[in-house]
Amino acid sequence: MMHEERRPARWAGRVRAWCGASRVARRASRAARWARGGWQGTAGPPPWAPGRRRRRGDSTTRCAALLSALMTWLRFPLVAVALLAGFIIPRSAAAQVAELQVTPDRLTLKLGEKRKLLPVAFDARGTILTGARFAFASADTSVAAVGGDGTVEGRQPGLTTVRVTAGEQSYPVPVLVQAVAVAAKAAPVAAIVFPEPELQLVITESAQPVALAQLTDGTTRPLERARWSTPNPSLVAVDPNTGRLKALRPGSAAVQVTDGTVTGTLRVEISAELELSAVQVQLAVGDTTRLALLAPSQGRRVTRVPVTWASLDSSVAVVDPTGLVRALAAGQTTIRVGGIEPEGAVRVSVHAAVKEFVLTPAPEQGPLRVPLTGVRAVGFRVIGGDGAEIADARVAWQVGDTTIAQWEAPLRSVRGLRIGRTTLTATFGRQPPVTWQVEVVGGGLRADRERIVLRPGDGGRVSAAVLSEGGAPLELPSGAAAVTWSSDRPDLVEVAPDGALRARAPGRAHLVAGTAWGAADTVTAFVVGDLLVGSSRDGAFGLYQLFLERPEQFLPLARILGRAVTQPARSPDRASVAAAAMVDSGNVDVVVLDADGQNLRRLTAEPGADTDPRWTPDGRQLVFVSSRVQGTPQLFAVGADGGAARPLTSGKGGAATPDVSPDGQRVAFVSSRDGGPRLWEVRLDGTGLRRLTTGTDREATPRWLPNGDLVYTVEAGGSRTRVVRLPAGATVPTLLVEVPARVAALAVSRDGRQLAYVTSRLAGSGAARVAASELFVRPLDAAPTVPSAPIFLKPGEQLAGVDW
Repeated sequence: MMHEERRPARWAGRVRAWCGASRVARRASRAARWARGGWQGTAGPPPWAPGRRRRRGDSTTRCAALLSALMTWLRFPLVAVALLAGFIIPRSAAAQVAELQVTPDRLTLKLGEKRKLLPVAFDARGTILTGARFAFASADTSVAAVGGDGTVEGRQPGLTTVRVTAGEQSYPVPVLVQAVAVAAKAAPVAAIVFPEPELQLVITESAQPVALAQLTDGTTRPLERARWSTPNPSLVAVDPNTGRLKALRPGSAAVQVTDGTVTGTLRVEISAELELSAVQVQLAVGDTTRLALLAPSQGRRVTRVPVTWASLDSSVAVVDPTGLVRALAAGQTTIRVGGIEPEGAVRVSVHAAVKEFVLTPAPEQGPLRVPLTGVRAVGFRVIGGDGAEIADARVAWQVGDTTIAQWEAPLRSVRGLRIGRTTLTATFGRQPPVTWQVEVVGGGLRADRERIVLRPGDGGRVSAAVLSEGGAPLELPSGAAAVTWSSDRPDLVEVAPDGALRARAPGRAHLVAGTAWGAADTVTAFVVGDLLVGSSRDGAFGLYQLFLERPEQFLPLARILGRAVTQPARSPDRASVAAAAMVDSGNVDVVVLDADGQNLRRLTAEPGADTDPRWTPDGRQLVFVSSRVQGTPQLFAVGADGGAARPLTSGKGGAATPDVSPDGQRVAFVSSRDGGPRLWEVRLDGTGLRRLTTGTDREATPRWLPNGDLVYTVEAGGSRTRVVRLPAGATVPTLLVEVPARVAALAVSRDGRQLAYVTSRLAGSGAARVAASELFVRPLDAAPTVPSAPIFLKPGEQLAGVDW
């Protein structure tokens, strides 16, 4: 730096001695000062600079002009080299531009201030191109405008970019326009910011980052006296003065810049992946194409990695230093790409003029019908002038409206995206384009659900979407794909064409969505009762449903001739029912059936009774009680589709009447492991066993409420039973109702508002005494003294289980 500052002074001394006049000496001295720090107190060039008025023939003026030119060259060495190179190595304007440099590489202007950019173009050998033509463009002309000669004018405060272009190369110049002249004391620097907070490079690639000083007043300016460094020198090399980077190895690097007080950090992502823009090119004689080296992991951007291009047969095709390939004669050649490892290669096929372009089906045969989400193949052959087919002919395909259809080159097919009409155009070389009319018709259809469960009188709505081939719903314009609905049992469920439905009577109906092109999907609708019970009213135990509006009417749901089906439990969506049943072997197993009693499936088949099934809230598992291990009832869990059951509890005392918490994490149950039947809890994974209550009374039948409270029964002495509620986290329950009988079954409605329970007592006397059941329903928040509403049962009818 010291050497660079003294050099203008030495030149000024020589010129002062040569001129030999005190006036010239003073100007030379001022020139030296201007070369070191600029002309103080004067806008524009110094008084002796070119363009100032001077007398012709004045030797002093000539000396000053010479000195001005020398100072300009010393301040802008790149311009000096460019001018000298223009005289020494003249170049043709047609030469290809391989690199572009602009001086200065950034500008700071005041409002109305003008400064000129000086660009220089180089070819691939690094020689200056004197005939190169440059174009200038501002990204935001409201901030800064640029003329055709490269003069930039500041118009309003802000930051923009002026892009200088020559041939295929361009160079961005950041331009900062300040509102007014800087005050006597500039605002301090608060931070160092980067217009591009992250750079993407590949190994051997170079880049010039831009850093700006952000002041405490919110404005920005170019960073002064910046020093650049990196903590990752093995990944990226950094010029400490200019900040120019070169990627060395793949990885994530940090580049830091500081002005002595504030430091900024720039992220640099370096990849080793490179790929050619094409590995095979097909051209007609006279055609051209440009090859490039891309970074696939960085959005396939064109890299600035220096490479060499060479054709192995220049009689077939030639390539210039920028990768531009020109086809000369029919044949094949290979373009070698050097400067990368491994060396790249592009196969180039050049064919003669085309005689005929044959397409199947022919466009004149009518519209090309394409299924929505499906494909329609299109055949084509290209015939050369010698009558032979041109192998691997590259045809360009274009769809008029790519929201309706798209061309899929690997399949040589057009794919329908949405219903509508568009065009498909094929072009090959200089042949006239050929166009089809394309009609996209509907594809698959999917309803918004598989099953829906209703009560008589309930309403609702179903819908269906047209699908893509991948199964994703497609958004269709209004009226483009009308879906209509119908019911196979309108006496059970009515459905309007738009999907609005109304449940009429218990049973199963199929709601069918259809389209004009034949696509369809089905929703199974179940109409069910309010309560589900296991009852012996017709002899053997079976499942029945009843409606609170008509409690005297029990509708049979499931019976197995000569076998018992008890303890029903509806799935969370009410479309399935789990129960304990004797199927073939006389052993009691867990079974699952549809909401209308059809499609009975056995989930368990192990020796020992499997009873008391309860669903998890997601409907994927069932928890049940089994005595398969040493005859002691314990809790097990099994998938809703079957499979091996896994134990949840073990040890003495057994387990009974489980229920799964609303969050699906815990199971409440009854166990006598500490002496008497008490409420316990275990996690669904079998861990976290703990007791829930602290009393000494006999407890039974826990049922969770939606808010996490528990409802269960407590024997009150004699034949009386209390139904109580235990708030979440509490140990002392509150009374809901006291019943003068033993409660055999208990159920809480899904909304937590109603309670149903079954009592059991011995009726009659002597040898004629039999167990009799009663069914009651009451609001959960009713006072304990409010009597429960009984449901009519047959004399001697017994109930084994109840659920909502």
